[in-house]
Amino acid sequence: KRRPGLLPALAASVGILLFMGITGGTPSVVRSGIMCLAGLLATRIHARYDAYSAMGLAMLVLCLLNPLAGGQIGLLLSFLCVLGILLLGPAVSTFASLTATCCGKLYRPVHWALQNMGISFSATLFTLPLQALFLGGISILAPLSSVVLIPLATLLLPLGLLTAILGCIPALSGLARLPALLCGLVAKAMSAFAAGLENAFP
Repeated sequence: KRRPGLLPALAASVGILLFMGITGGTPSVVRSGIMCLAGLLATRIHARYDAYSAMGLAMLVLCLLNPLAGGQIGLLLSFLCVLGILLLGPAVSTFASLTATCCGKLYRPVHWALQNMGISFSATLFTLPLQALFLGGISILAPLSSVVLIPLATLLLPLGLLTAILGCIPALSGLARLPALLCGLVAKAMSAFAAGLENAFP
């Protein structure tokens, strides 16, 4: 793979660090940020990126910053979700491709739906013990809801980051209204879908 230039890599690193700061440094965001930074570093030095090693590095950093972090349910759920995706992701991709191939012209939408549902299932499967223990139950609607919520969340993250950056620059703060409005609309759509799904399947 072609490695990014120095300036793009630095810009991406700064953006990741800013996002980690803007979101308050929650365990899941810090875990994701450290794994992304490790990936950027690996491409710059022509090293092979290993997601498991990057996840271990993230856990080490989090525990060094806060020795009690290892007992936080949010951190444990985040790491278990990623572990499930890493372990089952290849099988999910193969299944989605083989199944979608049989659908002819519907290959792309079928592959997209199966991929999203499979990834959500992979993440959910590994968190079931913690959900049952700490949250008092498990969600069987997660794979279904992910087909809609994951794409919307993918839009929400860059829009939120753009809003925060523009809002911090006085000369451009007025421009932050548009992405902020879009953020609100996307968040309302996600909330309405989740509420509708809960009402349909109580």
